[in-house]
Amino acid sequence: MMIADSGIKSFKGKESTYVISLACLMLTLAAVSGLLIFSEDADAYESEWDHHSTWGSNDCIIELTGHIKSIDGINHWSNTTLTVSGTGPMADYPATQYSYYTTAPWIDAAGYNSTCNTVEKVVIMEGVTHVGALSFQGLYNLNEVVLPHSLISIGDGAFEKCGNLKEVITRDNLEWIGSDAFSECKRLSHVYLGESVNTIGSGAFMWCPLKEINLPNSVKTISGAFRFSGIESVQLPADLKSIGKDAFSYCGNLKSIKIPETVEYIGDGAFEHCTSLTAVVIPDSVKEIGYGAFESCGLLSTVELPDSIEVIKWNMFSNSGLQSIRIPDSVKIIESSAFSNCKQLTDVMMGGSVEEIGFFAFQGCDKLDGIIFPESLKRMGEATSGFQLLKNFYLPAGLEIIDPTYRLFKWYDLDGNLVEPTVENLRGHLWESDGKLFGTAHMVTAGESDSDSTPSDQIP
Repeated sequence: MMIADSGIKSFKGKESTYVISLACLMLTLAAVSGLLIFSEDADAYESEWDHHSTWGSNDCIIELTGHIKSIDGINHWSNTTLTVSGTGPMADYPATQYSYYTTAPWIDAAGYNSTCNTVEKVVIMEGVTHVGALSFQGLYNLNEVVLPHSLISIGDGAFEKCGNLKEVITRDNLEWIGSDAFSECKRLSHVYLGESVNTIGSGAFMWCPLKEINLPNSVKTISGAFRFSGIESVQLPADLKSIGKDAFSYCGNLKSIKIPETVEYIGDGAFEHCTSLTAVVIPDSVKEIGYGAFESCGLLSTVELPDSIEVIKWNMFSNSGLQSIRIPDSVKIIESSAFSNCKQLTDVMMGGSVEEIGFFAFQGCDKLDGIIFPESLKRMGEATSGFQLLKNFYLPAGLEIIDPTYRLFKWYDLDGNLVEPTVENLRGHLWESDGKLFGTAHMVTAGESDSDSTPSDQIP
């Protein structure tokens, strides 16, 4: 122990008594802290000590240990560890209605609004069965987590925004990983999941730079767990039943995916904006594919649709790189914008059971020269064909309605005359050959003047 020169050179009268008392107080502080150093100007000082705090959480105890060095009243922590011991589940620490952040008291002590946010390690001891929701949220310097074999569940947001965490290894008894459990752990590159995990919550690994993940066979459904992650490849479990909403959306590095033959449902936006995805084979076990499931997959050139789906939903392949598509005979409805803005699409093989085609289903498919609608077609949206140049299309005899709800396009016949897009008018202006109606109709947006349009008899 050392006390530096205080800078006080002489004492007189009552002032002498005051200064001596102050010196005694400083000696007492020095004895408690272990070190107290004053600088020559009597303002700056340093002290350091070992810290230990405890909190209760159900039948568990949380201990915060670390070493603190104080310089000029600012505490600098090192070797800081949070240890959870006891039996049973920790309590959850949900955010209040006024804040998104955790209410765990140890985070306030060693996390937010503090200069001591240097917790480097979290140890969950054997006996603990649940990591509470938001328990360790925002420990930005956390780089190691030790999980026990007794652990069954990890709560929502438990390790969210632990920006320095690089690896997570779960044990075989873990069954449940909550929503956002490890989201925004922006250095988390390796995750090992034990063989008992059956539920991975939405956003559990969102914004994590994971490159690959092997999901155990115990996982039956995935819903938004890996969206916005860095995944390049994923091994889906052999018994997977459902790929849920946004499961891998915005995984821009995902290049391929093999969907097991046990999957029955692919959710809304499941692979949306997977901009590196090039090909997908969807097995016949799939009964439903959600809207926007493959939207904006710019390199996706081929897709094999199963003969088990009845609806191609809204925006399912819009803005994708599809070059050709076969519509299975099982499909009855093609919803609005299903293939809109597929700029490379040149060939559509329409199944024989399609009854309805929605608005803008093929709008912006600039390379699509023609399409033959099946005899089963009963209803089509006014702008269904959506081509700027619609060539060689066939209107089936059973067509009942070209829906006039949106007057977004002007239609011109072969002579360049403006035509109301009704079944009767289109029939009257299109070529007829062997009882089938073929022809060319040029469409321009409703705001475009007639003089700006190109009559279809001038279309090469």
